[in-house]
Amino acid sequence: MAPSGWIGPHEALVLAGILGMAACGGGDDGPRWIHLAQNFEPSQIAGSGADWVTLFDREGMLHLTPEAEGSGVWIRVPIRKQDWRSSPWEGVFSTRRPLPGVGAPRDGSERQRLEAPGRTFQFFDFDKDLPDPNNAPKGSFSAVYDRLYLALEDGDELPDEAAFHLYVDRGQAVDGIWRTTIDRYTGDGIPVWPGQAEELVIDAPPSSALRFWTVGQSIGPAKEVPIGDLTFRVHIDGELALDHTQPVGSVPGRIAHTIALAPGGGLHSLRFEVAGKAALSGFFDPVVGPAEVGSHASRPWGEQQPDIILFLADTFRADNLTLHGGEGLAPNIDRLAAESRTYMRTWAPSPWTMPSQASMFTGLFPHQHGAVRGGLQMPSELRTLAEHLRDAGYRTGAITDQGYLTKATGFDQGFEWFRDQWCTIEETVEEAQNFLDADDGRPVFLFVQTYRSHVPYTVSAQTRAEWGDRYEFVDDFFGLKKRIFEALGENEVQPDIPPSLSRDIELFKNLYRGAVVDLDRGFGDLTRDLEQRGILDAGYLLFTSDHGESFFEHGTIGHGNGVWEEHIRIPLFVHGPGMGSDQVEHAASLVDLPRTVCDLARLRPDPSWLGQSLLHLDADRPAFAFECNNRGEASSLAVIEGDRKVIAVSDAAGLQAGGIEWAYALASDPAESSGLGPDAAWPGECLKRHSVVLEALFEPIVGPSGATLGPDERAALRALGYAGG
Repeated sequence: MAPSGWIGPHEALVLAGILGMAACGGGDDGPRWIHLAQNFEPSQIAGSGADWVTLFDREGMLHLTPEAEGSGVWIRVPIRKQDWRSSPWEGVFSTRRPLPGVGAPRDGSERQRLEAPGRTFQFFDFDKDLPDPNNAPKGSFSAVYDRLYLALEDGDELPDEAAFHLYVDRGQAVDGIWRTTIDRYTGDGIPVWPGQAEELVIDAPPSSALRFWTVGQSIGPAKEVPIGDLTFRVHIDGELALDHTQPVGSVPGRIAHTIALAPGGGLHSLRFEVAGKAALSGFFDPVVGPAEVGSHASRPWGEQQPDIILFLADTFRADNLTLHGGEGLAPNIDRLAAESRTYMRTWAPSPWTMPSQASMFTGLFPHQHGAVRGGLQMPSELRTLAEHLRDAGYRTGAITDQGYLTKATGFDQGFEWFRDQWCTIEETVEEAQNFLDADDGRPVFLFVQTYRSHVPYTVSAQTRAEWGDRYEFVDDFFGLKKRIFEALGENEVQPDIPPSLSRDIELFKNLYRGAVVDLDRGFGDLTRDLEQRGILDAGYLLFTSDHGESFFEHGTIGHGNGVWEEHIRIPLFVHGPGMGSDQVEHAASLVDLPRTVCDLARLRPDPSWLGQSLLHLDADRPAFAFECNNRGEASSLAVIEGDRKVIAVSDAAGLQAGGIEWAYALASDPAESSGLGPDAAWPGECLKRHSVVLEALFEPIVGPSGATLGPDERAALRALGYAGG
């Protein structure tokens, strides 16, 4: 019998031709890369070649029974009557959720089931839809983070035995590329689970090498299972070329590999297999390319498109930098900014993460791309900067701190390697270094996003020691925040700081300052690494933020609740060849970034993108920002024209009715402390001048795209201060 995924001679020639079409590179004489995930589909899972049946847990045995369906399997886990425990809510019982973190279940009707003999319990999302489980529908169940909850019918008893069913997928084809996910890692890849194998054939150029990441995550209750190891094997033309064993745990591990192919090139059969206990595993970003790639600054084949690093410090105010009047909190960022082309008047298109960063990737304003509130995502129909660069031959990677920057919200589009997981800044820098270490010769587009200066403003011991004489850092952020918001009451917007809160708000801001210091230290570590690799000499680094943060300058604290300067004024600079150290005073926006990056990469931009390349910015133009209030309340917009700014009601009807809220002369009043007054004619004239443009910016390009967040994603959002996730 032929092995699973076996390819005969005829199929080999056909597949070799297909893979040749998936290659990219520099023409007949230049390097060529073959993407093995292009046009790949996993073979049908047949039975269980792995030790899927039993795993030890703390109480005995965890029995796993897989059933193949589609591109994945249903895993059945029995739950005994004695496994259930009483909960604080009447008639609701809970147990440890089987297989926590595995499969990322997002929809109960499609991804998970709970059954007992003669009964099927209805899925109900307690965490999302019902804050009070006392009102849970009878006969329903829910998965909330690492617990499973069951609400019984009145007078009913716990079943002697129930079965929890979880569907675990191996991925899907996106634009002809197979995409797979293992916990927080998503990317182009070949999923191979223990006991399974995949085979394919390539037509390799001479002097080539095969590169990929091996990634594995155990299936079983976290921390209680003696997991063991996974062994990844690769056979080339029937010969064992890789026999690699790596530990596997509840958190996925990943290792980069390079295997040299025969120098002469030609057809090669590749077999990928994994051995070990039940796990999710695969070969991520498998690419055949040149065996010798030199370094980022010196390729054997000469000049190519430049490497581009986009570093986004979430919630980072412009005035954290000395160029914008800062206090010297960020010397590493200040140093690089002084050696870069800095855009001194840059505004975010929105004062909170998702709409602002979606604009940065799609080149559209918030209402055009539609990702304007929680529960939505960046639509897949829109062309993103990462997709554009990937299709042009770039190796694309993203490292984010989860929150709103996840696969569930669509931000993985175009990234061959995408990791969304809350990390320390040191871990984020290490992930970036690991990505760059796995160099395969292609130019790199790497997006690094960190919430290090976002609440909860964690301040390291080093920063407390070095800056403690200047700023007082309290230990209990959450206690401080609770005290402030309890004093504010239901009205979170107040014109003046209550005298009783002055000290607490300063302490709150001190923690933000400390977080900025820590972020800057990590940024310094990353830039020194980029210097050593030669990327800062031959490539480009862009530094920016998606919005700022307020500390009661206009009666609010935090972000997402206004379009004042402290909310939308952000830093932006570009470092690299030809940038010099100019300070550009013309207005800039994150909407300009896709065209700017394409200009740096010597590529034509996608015609759907608005904005313009900032490299050729030679005149001022208006800037726009939209509040996109995530709480469903009335929103505002800002129009900045020269040194004057109008804040108005953020909808077409409100604009037509002349819904002007505030107007300021920023040159003489940068803090927006005194408005122009009701008799000033300019605000109304400004809105009238831009009414046609604003009307167009309210028109969605595509329909809204919903995001179904699982309990883990919602928990991460709550940790960042987004109520309800």
